[in-house]
Amino acid sequence: MESLITPDVSEEKVILLIDDTVEVAANEFHKPFDEYLETLKRPHLPRIVIWITEWMSERLGTDSHDIDSLCDYLEMPKRTVQRRLKSAGTGYGELRDKFRFQRSVELLSSAELSIEQIAERLGYGDRTSFTAAFKRWTGIAPNEYRTQVRKHCSR
Repeated sequence: MESLITPDVSEEKVILLIDDTVEVAANEFHKPFDEYLETLKRPHLPRIVIWITEWMSERLGTDSHDIDSLCDYLEMPKRTVQRRLKSAGTGYGELRDKFRFQRSVELLSSAELSIEQIAERLGYGDRTSFTAAFKRWTGIAPNEYRTQVRKHCSR
C-alpha cells in the first residue's frame, strides 16, 4: 500500500483527515436519530415529564401503560396531566414515542433480545407495529439498525 505521508503531507495531517472521515461517516449514520436524541436532552425538564418518564420505564410493556393508568399513578385528573404536558411543550403520545425510541435504540444496540421481545417490552401488540414505528422514526427497520450498529462497533 502506498503511504499517504509525503514531504507535503505530514503524519498529523493524515491522522486529521482520517479522523474527519470517520466523524463524517458517524454523523451520517446517526443523522436520523439526532433530532430525537436532542429532544430527550432538554436541560430543565419539568417534574411532570420526569415523573412520566420514570413511570414509563416501570410500566411500558405491561397492560396498564395508557394515560388513564398514568393519571391514577400520579393521582391527578387527566385534564390536569394534559395541561401540564402542554405547558411543557409535549403530550403523552409524544413522550411515550420518545421513550420507546430511546429504549428501542438501547435494546437493539446492546441486548440479545429478538425483535418480537423488544416490541413486547416496549408495549407494542406485535413486531409489525414496532417495526412500522421504528421505520417512521429512523427510516430503517430495527433489524437493519441492529446490523449497522454491530458492524460499526466491530470496527
